[in-house]
Amino acid sequence: MKVKYRLWDAIDLFYACGTATSESYTQLGLECVQANDVAQAKRLQSHMDLHLFQHNGTFLYNRLLHLYVKCGKVDDARKLFGKMQKRDVISWNAMLFA
Repeated sequence: MKVKYRLWDAIDLFYACGTATSESYTQLGLECVQANDVAQAKRLQSHMDLHLFQHNGTFLYNRLLHLYVKCGKVDDARKLFGKMQKRDVISWNAMLFA
């Protein structure tokens, strides 16, 4: 439970401070994935969308895709996939298993 509260607090801090760096988004996204915390991953993704953040690569988005699919959140995975500017083999494979 402690990790979930820490994730919640970290994402709240993002909302209070505004935009964040690519490294910050990636680190927090990976923590959401490690904790299997879909709710916090969706909050993080919402913050990224709110600030029109576009990650340069596919790494973070692919991890979020896999989390959504693994947790049965296929609609969320499809929405994220649709927003991705770049897709690679890993992105497509995640959606094949959705």
